[in-house]
Amino acid sequence: MLSRTGNAVARVAPLALSRSFATRNVFNSLYVAKPVAQTVAGKLLRDHPVVARRQYTRRSIDEPAKVVEFDDVNKALTKKDDNLVLVDVREPDEFAQGHIPTAVNIPFRSSPGALGLDAAEFEDAFGFKKPATDKTLLFYCQGGVRCEGAEQLAATYGYQHRLNYSGSYQDWVDHKGEVEVPKAASEESSKAKASA
Repeated sequence: MLSRTGNAVARVAPLALSRSFATRNVFNSLYVAKPVAQTVAGKLLRDHPVVARRQYTRRSIDEPAKVVEFDDVNKALTKKDDNLVLVDVREPDEFAQGHIPTAVNIPFRSSPGALGLDAAEFEDAFGFKKPATDKTLLFYCQGGVRCEGAEQLAATYGYQHRLNYSGSYQDWVDHKGEVEVPKAASEESSKAKASA
């Protein structure tokens, strides 16, 4: 029974302590329950109900990524920083229709755990080397939703330096930023226009 003081104190039988906390009190995957019980010389008190207090520890994603705008991305691209990896998290067909120059495609929807692969598996799957965890990853998508999820997931794989271009590709196009279209896709569109 929870107390009315709002501090989540429960009276539980000592033998049920581990079972009740392990199964019923998982609120969120980012929180881990830690039951604390009264003990005497390291043994649980067995004759009386024990007051146990639930404590939660947040598994932090270090610091949230800095949100960048068009001008920030444009400056970073003109500086040609070798430490910066521009990550387009859209699907391959979207990427093939056009992307920000120098971007690599690591699709968030179809390959959410890509940054968790070992280096050889990553290179086999994507055709380029896996970004090192000490690199700065700048994420973007079409409108700013997928890149936020991808950026947060990257943090769980050890990427400490992350940037989020919330305006994403749509903002880039609206500001008349340079767009790179892969040769195969541009040749197909030229053929389609010629046949029409």
